[in-house]
Amino acid sequence: MPAKETDWVRLTASAALNLADLAGVSPVVPLAQILLAGAGVSGSRLSWRREGEKTPKAGRPSVTFLGPNENLPRWFRFQLSPLLAWHEKSKRMAAELAASEPRRRNTQNHEELEELIGGWCPELTREKRPAPKPEEVDVDLLIDVHARIGRVAVEPNQFGRDRLVILNGDPAYRAIGRASGHGPLLKSGSLNEGPGLRTTLHGWSTAKAFRKMMRDRGPEEILCYGWLIPADRLPTSEAGLPPGSPMMLGIYQHLLDLRYLETPNIFTPNCVVADLLDQADRKWRPPRWCRMEPLAGLLRKHEPVAWQFAAALCLMSLKVQRPPDQHWMLWTLAARLARWIRAVHCREVRLLFPGPAHDPAEKVSCIIADKLRLAPHSTRDLVRCCHKERTEVVRGHLYRMRDEGWVVELDEDRWRLGFSALPNVSADLSKISRWPIFRDAS
Repeated sequence: MPAKETDWVRLTASAALNLADLAGVSPVVPLAQILLAGAGVSGSRLSWRREGEKTPKAGRPSVTFLGPNENLPRWFRFQLSPLLAWHEKSKRMAAELAASEPRRRNTQNHEELEELIGGWCPELTREKRPAPKPEEVDVDLLIDVHARIGRVAVEPNQFGRDRLVILNGDPAYRAIGRASGHGPLLKSGSLNEGPGLRTTLHGWSTAKAFRKMMRDRGPEEILCYGWLIPADRLPTSEAGLPPGSPMMLGIYQHLLDLRYLETPNIFTPNCVVADLLDQADRKWRPPRWCRMEPLAGLLRKHEPVAWQFAAALCLMSLKVQRPPDQHWMLWTLAARLARWIRAVHCREVRLLFPGPAHDPAEKVSCIIADKLRLAPHSTRDLVRCCHKERTEVVRGHLYRMRDEGWVVELDEDRWRLGFSALPNVSADLSKISRWPIFRDAS
């Protein structure tokens, strides 16, 4: 009797919900981390195209999660720790292969070669595949940045231009943000869609430190840091979070296989699914309060994030037989998650640069935005925060923000942020997590 295939999409939904309960974050945040980091792992080999198109497309899945404190949250490292451990093991195995291969250059026995390189690449010993040549063995995929960037991190590798750069907290962002050294090379790679060194930046930063750094440098600087996703709902203690899980490596498994072993499976959906994804990508319009000229180029309007998520979910489902309604729910999840990410990114961009068009980082506007982000405030409270500024000046900025449509005036001269509701992705995750394992693989 055929063995049941693991439904990694269902387990991913369950992992996101469980992690949300343990760590206090919205379940959409860990889901976004899994899919964006996974797309970074697979690099340009995770691709898609519409029916009738010849050239496949690939995404740029860089992301910055913005949190309230300086401690790197355990949920961020939890999801990536199996991937980091796999990467270290792979480098050791590749080094052993390169060192011992000259003595076995004439070996034709496939089983002997498998024994030699077993474990350096996912699933290599489970399926019969040609062994790589020694000069092709290079698994320098991850760059784990804390406060320094090593020289080897910016050198090209044999597999091409793709890198996944993990930025661990504020020191890593300061390191990659320096004007000299290796940071500018990685940042330029994160914006590069053509030949050359290409990097995906995937990191965690304190919201306050990130805002200060970006406001000091100007709006264009944020482009390399990808989608900005708030992760504010962190508890004071994460003691209940387990140290690691083999399941997380399994979730990344298909994307690792695609990078190193598989023939690229180009996601090409039918026209109905393509239209659904286009509605979330090509036909998405930024909200009125985020359309002013200095911010327009920061919204990543032309990045096909829904297509990217759909391609990743399709890859994770290749060996699972599903009824049509489950497939449709996956494409709906990809579209809603894309709209959620675009919505929170727009909010962060507007709060990051709340000033008028001629001065997006205007000081009084920034103080108002930072205070209203935390809680509603009265005009009097805001004036006290803006030292040496008259009430009329503060009120003028509040009226401008209200007229732009993202600040609301409450009773008794109190103000709050007025962003529209976000798409409800959590409901989709709850449904998917309850899917039964209903059929054996054929």
